[in-house]
Amino acid sequence: VFHSLRKFDGEKMITAPAPHVRQIAGRAGRRGTTYEKGEVLTFDPSDMEGLAAALVAPVEKLTHVGLQPRIEQLEEFESILKVRALREDSEAEEEVKANVTTKISDPPTYADVLSAFFEAVSADSGYAICSM
Repeated sequence: VFHSLRKFDGEKMITAPAPHVRQIAGRAGRRGTTYEKGEVLTFDPSDMEGLAAALVAPVEKLTHVGLQPRIEQLEEFESILKVRALREDSEAEEEVKANVTTKISDPPTYADVLSAFFEAVSADSGYAICSM
């Protein structure tokens, strides 16, 4: 049940875009169950028309994808940075050494790790690294 099709976008209230509505409706109440299909409706009957339209709207082709590191990846990266600080000649960290010039405090702060991570990574043209 959608309480509302309106959401806060960080600045103002907007009608949720069709892809967001489909994503929410596609998993609502079924996670961890054996049901392949579900039903979705709105708390406010005046939102039903918008819900129906969002569910049948054409799917837009993606032109790019944003990538964001998982916390486990950042923790692994932090351990590489610590090893790098201890052993500047380590072969395992050659690529990180070549790409990261950010000075890391001891112990490294979360901001240090993020700065170094975004300095070290790159993505193909169809992807973008999301800042956090």
